[in-house]
Amino acid sequence: MNVLFALLSAAALAQSPQPYMAEASTPTADASAAAPPTVAASTETAVVSSSGAHVAGEEKASLSRPIHAVIHKDSADWEPVPLLVGGDPGQMRTRAVLRARRTSKGKVVGDLSRARASARLHRAGDDRWLVVSVFPRALAKRRKHFEIRFRIVEGYVEEAKAALVTVVDQRRGVGEGLDADELARAGVEYGEEFPISGAIVVSALDQRASESAFNAGSLRRTSFTDLEVGLAEVSWSVKGLPPLR
Repeated sequence: MNVLFALLSAAALAQSPQPYMAEASTPTADASAAAPPTVAASTETAVVSSSGAHVAGEEKASLSRPIHAVIHKDSADWEPVPLLVGGDPGQMRTRAVLRARRTSKGKVVGDLSRARASARLHRAGDDRWLVVSVFPRALAKRRKHFEIRFRIVEGYVEEAKAALVTVVDQRRGVGEGLDADELARAGVEYGEEFPISGAIVVSALDQRASESAFNAGSLRRTSFTDLEVGLAEVSWSVKGLPPLR
């Protein structure tokens, strides 16, 4: 009997699974929910535009600016108005803030005006000028507008200027919508004033004549002596560039 009982007990043990082995091989629902998901490492790479390579950060990709000309590094030191690269070209809007001032909280306030803009190519000897004109509605009766001028030599921006242009000719409608070069060709009298401080900030620049050419940027904290303008913040976004004449 003792031998028979021992044999029956051994057979029962062989058929029964061991509890700790089942727990180890089958995870519970709570353990599975608590397990952290696998997160892939950042794989962002450099974003290259025509103005150079911009290395992307881990959290935010670098902004690509379509600048189809070479801007010298020392242009940031040009006087009285330096030339810089910055801003989001997709967020630029054509408008002007006149008699601008900063509040104690650093916010820019002033007389906001809607505006329209145009871009033109002009020849000056062997050089060419890309001229962006911004016509604020608030200055239309005074026949004033802003111009941002880029002298381009063999694909390099060698000079940049900002100007406030005023049509002096009092004949109604004469010179409307024309930049300074076009006014001169048409024999229309005009005057111009250059800022004493400020900055030209380019977000997009294309001197290649085409319907798709895109130019965008802003004048920041640009100071004029004209009482109707004062400290101006001007921005532009222009698509299309007629051929050089």
